[in-house]
Amino acid sequence: MSLPSTASRNGRFHLRIRIPEDLRPYFGKVEIHRSLGAGRQHARSMARSLRQKVEDCFGDLRRQRAAGASDDVLAFEARRFYEAGLPVTRLRSIRRSGTAASNGPQTLAEAIAAFVVDRQGRWAGKTKQMQESSLALFLRIVGNKSLSGLTRQDCRDARNTIARLPPNLTKRFDAPIDEVLAAGHPPRGPKTTNSNIAAVHSMLEWCRREGLLSDNPARGLLLPVGRRPDLERDAFTPAELQMLFAHL
Repeated sequence: MSLPSTASRNGRFHLRIRIPEDLRPYFGKVEIHRSLGAGRQHARSMARSLRQKVEDCFGDLRRQRAAGASDDVLAFEARRFYEAGLPVTRLRSIRRSGTAASNGPQTLAEAIAAFVVDRQGRWAGKTKQMQESSLALFLRIVGNKSLSGLTRQDCRDARNTIARLPPNLTKRFDAPIDEVLAAGHPPRGPKTTNSNIAAVHSMLEWCRREGLLSDNPARGLLLPVGRRPDLERDAFTPAELQMLFAHL
């Protein structure tokens, strides 16, 4: 699968890894190519690390596909890995179906991938995991439609669907979303739903600031969050109110 690291004419080393045929449609290319720098020892160490990351990505894509993930979601995951999971010097276009992507993101998956790349170094740990999983879930529900075609109703419908889903969806269930909803599992709380939607809002707000959208269709879609039922107090009865006022 892997081609050897080679030194170019200017003395710099490169790693070329051939993408398996069954995964090429998601990457839109036949191989992954990365520069490893000029030092031989450093290049060898970096090549080993990158090979392992690529192999892990290939395995993860196949597991998601076996669990029923759509081609759009798989393409998003592949693009996110290619542009955010490996060292790059700039955001690269991906060729799909023989057609080169335009200079700017055109689809929802491309916009999410570009946003994730822009946030590298700003997210860490659980924040990074939550943000990326929320965006992947939104893409899974809405589909990879054109960014300009994304409507407020799309965002509202996605929010309502997310609110009906159980927490820790990807960790607990391998079934398609429709099957999970039909099973009637206890839904996630409004705070969790709002965290998911807040991630979507941030991504679309970034698109607006970058001139990719004229408005943010996810603005103002957070759910109201009430107090926990066990913390709510029963209202006073009329008799209790009379007794209370009588002692004032």
